[in-house]
Amino acid sequence: MRRWLSHIAALLPREGRTGRVALILAGTWAVLLAIAHGWAAAAGEAETPVSWLLVGALGLLLYALFVLAILAGFRRVVRQRDRLSDGKGPIPLIWRITLLWPYRRQDIDRMAAEGRLAELMTFAFVLISVIGLTLAVTLPHTPAQAAESAVTDLLLKPRSTPRQIEQSTQRQVEDNADPALAFSLLLPKDWLKYEPYAPEKPDAPGLVLLSRYGSRDQRAMLEVYAQKIVREMSSADWLDAWLRQNGYAVLKWHTAYSAAGWNADVLAQRSMNGRDFVYRMSSFKNADRLYLVFGYAEPAAYAVAEEPFVIAANSFQLVHGADVPSAEPLRTVQMSRVLPARFVFPTSWEESRDDSVGPDQDSLNFKNQADDQAIGRLNVLVAPPSAYASHGELADTLLEAVKGSTGADVTSMALVPVDLRTDLQDAREGEAEVEVKGSTIKVRLTIARAGNAWVSFLLIGYKPKPDLLLIDAINRRAYDIAVRTFGPSS
Repeated sequence: MRRWLSHIAALLPREGRTGRVALILAGTWAVLLAIAHGWAAAAGEAETPVSWLLVGALGLLLYALFVLAILAGFRRVVRQRDRLSDGKGPIPLIWRITLLWPYRRQDIDRMAAEGRLAELMTFAFVLISVIGLTLAVTLPHTPAQAAESAVTDLLLKPRSTPRQIEQSTQRQVEDNADPALAFSLLLPKDWLKYEPYAPEKPDAPGLVLLSRYGSRDQRAMLEVYAQKIVREMSSADWLDAWLRQNGYAVLKWHTAYSAAGWNADVLAQRSMNGRDFVYRMSSFKNADRLYLVFGYAEPAAYAVAEEPFVIAANSFQLVHGADVPSAEPLRTVQMSRVLPARFVFPTSWEESRDDSVGPDQDSLNFKNQADDQAIGRLNVLVAPPSAYASHGELADTLLEAVKGSTGADVTSMALVPVDLRTDLQDAREGEAEVEVKGSTIKVRLTIARAGNAWVSFLLIGYKPKPDLLLIDAINRRAYDIAVRTFGPSS
């Protein structure tokens, strides 16, 4: 072993000075922490050379304090050994093997005579920890580990500050003869546009590619699609069905409600031609068009591509947005027996009054018809506060009626509180899916209060598998429109 190792160990503070050195290190760490906090507030979460330097310095100072704690512990051990042997016994063999192995025998004896055996033990610990950390950093990681670390979270907001985004991106504007297909979004300044062309048949069935962009090495690609729809539906419900039909494995899913319905942000995986890809998608809807911002990269490249994907999706906007977000005409429905109220609903559903509830309650039925078959039924009920004692009693009444009319036993459906952020208060919602005579029936129920009156929305829909016609998405969107537009008549 080399003599210089013991010389380095002798640089550790002597007994009596260790506490003073620890206080200096702790004070320096506190000052650096304050500087790092101020830098993070100014620069955001983006990684910069300065942020890396600050984090590294904080880590080294913490490690130095930990080493001093180890040194103090070894000193207690040595003192205990000296008391037991009266300071004259040999150095235990187990110490020489486990804690003093890097040093020459004469260096060990010299440092023991100076009362600095603990410094040798501590520096041996430092050597072991540094070697272990170096191996952990330098040894190659398997692709499976890299893929796993790249897809553990769905980023919804950029890490960079608005100023950093402004400096690193530019707004790409895509004009089109069809105003519904003109859009813009923010892209990195060094990205390229690939295959720039206007679609020949923008109203063709299915997704239509509007444009494709990517990094110069093409390791991160971003595409924008549009699809024309005839019936009103949320983009999130459409995307959910599309992902399942096309074999994507959804890793994370997030939805947010807008005037055009539920939009979705999705993290997904899929293999194409033997290659694995990670996908980051965002869906939107306006009028009779669905829009999909579709980013993808291989797992090893996704960590770098993730933020450009998020910035592009969050900045996506139509150049000519429609005045009406619905894909089909809507009408205002009035209810007046119990309290003056109104809500909006698609005109494609057939309306009829339900007189089975009696004169003191107001009940309307709506039917979604396709080829002489009812594929969705919605009941909207308004009742006085004395009609039902609780949410549970009203739910039991409605779900027993479902069982009697369809055979679907969903009486065990659990209702959970939900904040609709509308005029409806104390709202509770639930849904259930059951098989009846080979058919899948989806039941959704919302019970709330409008003033003192009870209000309920009961949807019974048929959900084929696979649902190629998106019947469930159409039914749910009509249900959402009724629930979220219900309010007092003006």
